[in-house]
Amino acid sequence: FASKEMRTAMIEALRYWVFAANIDGYRFDFADNVPFDFWSQALSSLKNIKTHQLLLFAEGTRADHFNAGFQLKFGFGFYGNMKDVFNNSKTVTSINDFNTSEYANPKEESQVVRYITNHDVNSSDGTALDVFDGKKGSMAAFVVAGYMKGVPMVYNGQEVAMPTRLLFPFTGQKVNWNINPDVTAEYKKVLAFRNSNAAVRRGTLFTYSSDDVCVFTKELEGSKVLVAVNLRNRVVDFGLPASLAGSNWVDGINGGSLAFTSKITLQPYAYYILKK
Repeated sequence: FASKEMRTAMIEALRYWVFAANIDGYRFDFADNVPFDFWSQALSSLKNIKTHQLLLFAEGTRADHFNAGFQLKFGFGFYGNMKDVFNNSKTVTSINDFNTSEYANPKEESQVVRYITNHDVNSSDGTALDVFDGKKGSMAAFVVAGYMKGVPMVYNGQEVAMPTRLLFPFTGQKVNWNINPDVTAEYKKVLAFRNSNAAVRRGTLFTYSSDDVCVFTKELEGSKVLVAVNLRNRVVDFGLPASLAGSNWVDGINGGSLAFTSKITLQPYAYYILKK
């Protein structure tokens, strides 16, 4: 990267594929180990292509990626912390720390891609079912990843609760796309509501979590969503704060209405996704 000629050639190559293949953007591997000034130069050049709205995604966590021009970066810290919530009884309130640290130096377009499995950890740690205690636990973890403060990533086989790892070089195992239709149906519902609701995607976050339950609201232009997720494999009572007690909601996933009193009881790994 000390070579001006090499930088110019790399940027020319990046621009070439935009026009030659009409690509929608780039996911840049190993982004943490490339100099900031190169990213700034390259991404500025790409954004000057006015015929395309490119998505620029850093496979990294560095605090200066948003300043360089990336819209997206990975939530490695969120994933590691969520593992500790499930496997080491870490308090659920610890997630709040990553809602701050992973969004250092944000721009209006900045978002963190959060996941419960990907090509690296699927091989090293196990499937989402292994890491997050089965179908119900992994679904609860995914709701937090996708709704709280991030863009959800779905890895191959995750949406069918594939029980076996996809090991590098990712050619030895085939995905049975019909193995768990109940899980696939739930993923479709969760993602469809997220796609249809701007408050979930871009709303202001207010958190109310306890040691065991992740609770938050998202608000945008008069629209309000409430999410409550039990991240423990046991029944948990959650005392509602005054701002939520006695409130009425509509179930955003299954329809119907719900009226709160002073507390809610959540079954193991159960979750509410509610709207006003």
